[in-house]
Amino acid sequence: MKSIFLITALLVSFAAHSKQATKEQLSVEYYKNLLNPIALKSISQEQCTPRPDITSCVKGICGKLSPWSCDEESELKDVANTCRGNFGGDCILTTCKNLSSFECDELSELKEVAQSCKQVYGSGCPLFFTTRLSSFEHNDRHEMVAINNQCKNVSPEILDCAQYVCSKLPASSCNEFDELTSAISTCSGQ
Repeated sequence: MKSIFLITALLVSFAAHSKQATKEQLSVEYYKNLLNPIALKSISQEQCTPRPDITSCVKGICGKLSPWSCDEESELKDVANTCRGNFGGDCILTTCKNLSSFECDELSELKEVAQSCKQVYGSGCPLFFTTRLSSFEHNDRHEMVAINNQCKNVSPEILDCAQYVCSKLPASSCNEFDELTSAISTCSGQ
């Protein structure tokens, strides 16, 4: 009986290790393909790292608040300070789209979301998670904050690599939070 348990444990361990090895191999393959001159021509200027854009972030937050919550100078300064370090409002809006309207309609809630969106490049990485996870795994503000925290400093190139890796693996190997995080970590060399 002990030997059956030991063999099962070894097989599970080997399967987990082979999944990781496959992700590593696929990430290497992705970067090798990028070195191909034809592939280099397909890289668009949009893949350059964006600059922080407080204006669209402020508009995004104020658009979620009641009109009288974002009309005085002190309120606008507070929202602008909240937006520092955000690359626009895309991450905030994407996060709020995954939540009920009651979780993204007060300044304190939006501050938490904006904080989690700092250093997140647009909405691509949060969408990478939300399109692969069950809707029950990203319909709560704390779940979306956890997703955004995994997306901090994930460049468009790393995201492209993670999408490539997941496209080459069976869907069941890239549909859980830890598996998606692993794909991003593998592509970023961590």
